[in-house]
Amino acid sequence: MKKLNEKQINLIHEHQGAGPREFKTSSVLYYEGQVPVACYLLLEGRITLMRKKKHLMDISPGHIIGLSEFQRKIPSDATAWISAGSKAFIIDRSTFIELDAHQDGEVKRIVS
Repeated sequence: MKKLNEKQINLIHEHQGAGPREFKTSSVLYYEGQVPVACYLLLEGRITLMRKKKHLMDISPGHIIGLSEFQRKIPSDATAWISAGSKAFIIDRSTFIELDAHQDGEVKRIVS
């Protein structure tokens, strides 16, 4: 999990084809043992990480989760729940590749 600054968040927004997604109900972003198909940048609300149905931690806005597992295509060691009313960018493979190819050092720090 990585905390991004405002400039990095704005750079991701520039590379997204759509705005952030608002989650009207609590939802699972990915399950423990699953290889995430995207990583998530929380803008508002809360994401809760759980392992074996036990609370690990709450993630606050500005953090990107699932990045390491997404990059390396490995199973997650936790389930990620996003709370109702939360907003997040969903960074899929094509957006990630575009960010990774970007020459700006600030962008490189996001995906490294």
